[in-house]
Amino acid sequence: MTQKSIIAYLNTMLERKSLELLILVVSFLKRLSIYKENKDVMKEMNVVSKLNKMIPHQSDILVSLILRLILNLSFDKDIRTQIIKCGMLPKLVNFVKEETHRVFALCILYHISVDDKCKGLFSYTDIVPIIVHILQENEEGQLDMELMALCVNITQNTKIAGHFAQNLRLLLRQSLKNRDSLMLKMVRNILSHDVPEKKVVLSSINEIVSIVKDCAHEEITVELLGVLAELNLPEIDFRQLVTEYNLVPWISRNLAPANKVADDVVLEIVRFVGNVVRDEACAQLFANAGLPNTLIELITAKQEDDEIVLQILYVFYQMIFHKCTRELLIKQSQAPAYLIDLMHDKNTEVRRMCDTTLDIISEYDDEWATKIQYEKFKWHNSQWLEMVTQGNDPEVDSYDDDYLPREMMLSGDSTADLLYQHEQDGYRDHPYADYPYGDHRDYGGYPGEEEGYHPGDHLQHPGFHGGEGEFPGHLAGHYREQEEDYDYYQQLRRWNY
Repeated sequence: MTQKSIIAYLNTMLERKSLELLILVVSFLKRLSIYKENKDVMKEMNVVSKLNKMIPHQSDILVSLILRLILNLSFDKDIRTQIIKCGMLPKLVNFVKEETHRVFALCILYHISVDDKCKGLFSYTDIVPIIVHILQENEEGQLDMELMALCVNITQNTKIAGHFAQNLRLLLRQSLKNRDSLMLKMVRNILSHDVPEKKVVLSSINEIVSIVKDCAHEEITVELLGVLAELNLPEIDFRQLVTEYNLVPWISRNLAPANKVADDVVLEIVRFVGNVVRDEACAQLFANAGLPNTLIELITAKQEDDEIVLQILYVFYQMIFHKCTRELLIKQSQAPAYLIDLMHDKNTEVRRMCDTTLDIISEYDDEWATKIQYEKFKWHNSQWLEMVTQGNDPEVDSYDDDYLPREMMLSGDSTADLLYQHEQDGYRDHPYADYPYGDHRDYGGYPGEEEGYHPGDHLQHPGFHGGEGEFPGHLAGHYREQEEDYDYYQQLRRWNY
């Protein structure tokens, strides 16, 4: 079809006015769009822009075919961008009102909402009041999965979540009544933003905790725990809540690695614990129950799951702030040692949380402060320490030029001349600067110059470095005494490079 330019001819016929012809052409394009080669040609010709001009239309059959064609094309990210640019989004939102075209319109909108950059564009449409109206009409029944999937995506945007929060009481009541996990996920997304309507959940918090303990459906348990984890309200007495429903044994049992609870449930339980231990009385309750040791076992078992590890570290971070749990965490658990081990984790957020928590521990415990400082020194200077260790290796303890500074290996200059060059060249502090005779300038030159000896001659003499020759005159003993200084100097230069 692509070689015969069929799509180009069909694209031209989209400008016709005949209803029967348009139905035939759109139906043909819909069938062709399931093949990638044809879809790419439609993308190049920007077929979406012509389809946008054809809707809305008085013929429901034609509109249905157009929406199904757009749905086939909307799996391509570039075509979704074309849909946004041609201004089709508000039209698609209006089709949600009509039951005839609702499903296809919702599927297209869901594909658009997958892109994070497009979520905010829904706030400029009437999608929120339309969805709320649909929820009110179907308060007793089960809602379309396409509708709830769209709601879950767009409520990740702060502005849209704020619009939905005005109806939070309705959403929460309906989700708890129908045990709808997708609607609960939508409520959880709304609560993840800083909305003033969070207090609405307080009237249902006892029912939520009761469902969490008794519900056998993992999806509902996960979402309700997520709702509780987002309730960072000072009005909630978490100690009373945890004590009344006896949550400490339930949490400890589900966090124990031996029980093999699903990772999603474990993650949300840890997030909930991280929220409630911000209260000092509740933190002490969990600490006395041995929660820190349970979390350390969980870190060992789930060390490959960065999200669980990060949330456990956040629990430690919150417990460090309370005096009643700080001593227990530092003195009676291995939490600081695990934090030090995770200080160099590949995950950036894990490293940041470890550094922050270790800094707080250092302020309250001098012994751990010394250990933490030592470990940080080893990490930041690992390359230097490795070179120092290599420098002490007898196999490399020689005067090979590979271990000398780069400026000492310049072509045409000998090592001796560079060692004895004048102070204005930047080597005033060479090992022979402190002569037993004082500064050579005070005596009119180096010792022995009156006998024809010049600095650097001893390095070329066969008696230097263990040769069999002898140094001239009385200078032999003096310069042999300086060999150890020269060796020490060379070793220092090697370590610094």
